[in-house]
Amino acid sequence: MMTMNLRNKMRGSLMGGAIGDAMGYPVKAINSYAGIQAKYGVNGITRMDITRWWLDNEELEEGKALVTDKTQMTLYTAWGLLNAHSQEDSVNSVREACIEWYLAQVGWRNTEFEQSWLRKVEGLNERRDADYTSLLALKAAFTDEFFFSRSNGNAGMTRIAPVALYAAANGLDILKADQQAAEIAKITHLDPLAYIAAALECHIIYRLATDATPSRESLSAYIQEGMNAVKGLYAEETEALDRLQGTVNKALALAATCTPAAQAVESIGEGKFADEALAIALYCSLKHFGNFEAAITAAVNHKGASEATGTITGNILGTATGYNALPAFYTQRVELQDTILQLADGLWSAPMFNQELVETAAAQSRFVAC
Repeated sequence: MMTMNLRNKMRGSLMGGAIGDAMGYPVKAINSYAGIQAKYGVNGITRMDITRWWLDNEELEEGKALVTDKTQMTLYTAWGLLNAHSQEDSVNSVREACIEWYLAQVGWRNTEFEQSWLRKVEGLNERRDADYTSLLALKAAFTDEFFFSRSNGNAGMTRIAPVALYAAANGLDILKADQQAAEIAKITHLDPLAYIAAALECHIIYRLATDATPSRESLSAYIQEGMNAVKGLYAEETEALDRLQGTVNKALALAATCTPAAQAVESIGEGKFADEALAIALYCSLKHFGNFEAAITAAVNHKGASEATGTITGNILGTATGYNALPAFYTQRVELQDTILQLADGLWSAPMFNQELVETAAAQSRFVAC
């Protein structure tokens, strides 16, 4: 595939995830679709909310819709991958990047974990409804304390897109990429359901990134291929695999029906668990393949973890459609646009584990490295 097309896809994936995150953030605390309709109209939320929706209706500075920890940790994951010295070091490098995010969240200073220019990006390190399990796990990682985060929540997988994209750009074996995604999810979420779902998401995004002309049919095939792949990689985790397969099957079946989107999504779940969040994203991506606006709207207009389901849907469908096809009324309103595109371009252009190139790119950044 043409390299510029791949760059477009990588930009689309990270930007799409941020759009879904920002769209879902204002409604994640509204516990019914009817409540969302009451606030935003009969079709629910369909455009970026650029007001201080948690306090009043004053417009935010610069008119940008805010993102949550889902986008924040995605960007730190990308930075960690870019700064790994080797394939074996990649998971540890991402772990250190996530710890740096954690320290910024809690306001702690430690020179060992002040390596990233991301610490200087305004808005990127503000506390935005951060996942509690991630905070506890990263605190334990920083203080070298024992913490067994047997959580199957969605936060372990909402930051996985850069893993798939970087692996695809560098021609890394797809099964190795799936395993890498699982290991990175395990940094905070050790339940098999959480990290196997992350591996499946990685597999799907990788395939879409390397497909010059993806279609609804090919996406469906990649989902099935990905399920077979994770069954081979994690055959001993039968309970998690059975649950994931069942939830995904439900999403695939609903995508072939005329069930109203809000009803279909809520019949899958609330997206708080990894399998539900991924299945909702797959349903929205299949049902509205080729229509990013409709897919994102469906992904966030439900009770539950709208920012997570919006993020994953945006990552998946953004990869398929590319950045250039994303509606400008989303891309121009989302927070951190420049940073997102800069890191997407870094993943596209930097050879894997080329530290000299990474340092040069950071030096040329308009941001100051710490």
